[in-house]
Amino acid sequence: MSRIKRKFEAQVEGVFLALVGAFVLIACADRPEPHAVSMVEGKRFAPAAITVPVGATVVWHNRSPDRHTLVADPADARAGRGVRLPAGAPAWGSGELFHDERWAHTFTAPGVYLYVCGVHAGEEMIATVVVEE
Repeated sequence: MSRIKRKFEAQVEGVFLALVGAFVLIACADRPEPHAVSMVEGKRFAPAAITVPVGATVVWHNRSPDRHTLVADPADARAGRGVRLPAGAPAWGSGELFHDERWAHTFTAPGVYLYVCGVHAGEEMIATVVVEE
């Protein structure tokens, strides 16, 4: 292969990689970064309170060996007194999450959301998401 041809191919490859990188940056710029909450040993959420903008997605990650459920439904008997939603906000819940599983929820209404672990609500496994406009 000639020296000129190798140089040309290297330049084409460089331009291609630059275009791919630019495309990835543009694609990611349109999506808000997810916010993270972990379920950790000691039957607690970390952080116990998080503030996000309307439209943000929160991702919960079960890092503990215990199973957990996220419950934000005042009608759910497991929730007890620990759940509160803003007026008009829909109830939500994760179902069971085992070690290293994740679940996500996108918040579309502003306000204060108090939620619990349905398995450990009696042990005060309660947390808050504040959604701001």
